[in-house]
Amino acid sequence: MEETLRSLYQRNEVFWLGLSAVVLGILIPGTLAFGGINLSELFVVTGGGLLITSVFVGIYRLLTPT
Repeated sequence: MEETLRSLYQRNEVFWLGLSAVVLGILIPGTLAFGGINLSELFVVTGGGLLITSVFVGIYRLLTPT
């Protein structure tokens, strides 16, 4: 698991996916819903979670000895 997190952080995929999800959530109208779920909020929360995960992985990578 540690190797997977490090490789994802090194390629910045999680960061860009999270950022694009947040931007997409901002661009989607707030009234758009699917099955009672507000899609705008869903994208913003999911993207924010990915960005926070990316930050924690970066901190973990900086604090662990090589």
